[in-house]
Amino acid sequence: MNHKHDKSAKTRAIHRIKIVKGHLTKIQKMLDNDEYCVGIVHQSRAVQSALKKT
Repeated sequence: MNHKHDKSAKTRAIHRIKIVKGHLTKIQKMLDNDEYCVGIVHQSRAVQSALKKT
């Protein structure tokens, strides 16, 4: 088993999780502040896109 490849895949997965986490935090703040729905949908799509790349 190639550990270098595994580490690279792990690093990419962690990076994607951090991106998703950031978007979800933004969505939560937007909902708490009763922000405009289109902005929330935009952030939701960003989460979906980030998850597809993993």
